[in-house]
Amino acid sequence: MATPLGDLLDVGCGRGRALLHLAARFPQSRFVGYDLSAEALEQARSDAAAQGLDNVAFEARDLTGFDDTPYARRFDLITAFDAIHDQADPQGVLNGIRATLADDGVFLMQDIRASSRLENNLDHPIAPLLYTLSPMHCMTVSLAQG
Repeated sequence: MATPLGDLLDVGCGRGRALLHLAARFPQSRFVGYDLSAEALEQARSDAAAQGLDNVAFEARDLTGFDDTPYARRFDLITAFDAIHDQADPQGVLNGIRATLADDGVFLMQDIRASSRLENNLDHPIAPLLYTLSPMHCMTVSLAQG
């Protein structure tokens, strides 16, 4: 059996694919996923139930003004996969993550490596895709949060 990871939070978890995989692999750990999309979370909950996972929970959360005071210093590992740039207040979310991360915890973030300045992305190999996705999804999600 794998060594427990402790408490893990995935910010912007979507359908919870990463958490479901980890929850199955580390049954003695506890996992929480936050996302704005109720539809994605319903699918995540359904998948967790189908897999018999009782160590994972999914919560609908608008991370604008992210403040998890009840969870202060609770999480041993916090992940954010391709989610921070979608937030209405990315710095606020990062501050909230820091406040909920255990003193010896780890924050693992993967996000798009691109510049906010168009001229710095001219040679980016997937710039056309990124500039299509940004106004069609990323920007609209942020604007919908006010």
